[in-house]
Amino acid sequence: MPSGSGPCSCGRRPRPPPRGRPADLAELNQAVALIRSNYYKDDLDYGKLAPGSVSGLVEALGDPYSYYLDPAQVRAAVASSQVPTPG
Repeated sequence: MPSGSGPCSCGRRPRPPPRGRPADLAELNQAVALIRSNYYKDDLDYGKLAPGSVSGLVEALGDPYSYYLDPAQVRAAVASSQVPTPG
């Protein structure tokens, strides 16, 4: 396949569109805006909100084989498995 021609389907059928509402970030953006304007702590660490959101999204899949690892967990897993990493 020529470079830049798009992802390979690798013999798989295209996925049907998701059931329910189309995926958008409106609710997530609204929640973040509400937290920013109404949360009582001024020193809230917004860097912790994104990983928590991603973790919740993956958990909501209801798939016992899907899980989210934050960057520190990935480093620990790679280090403990003795898998060589590039670089």
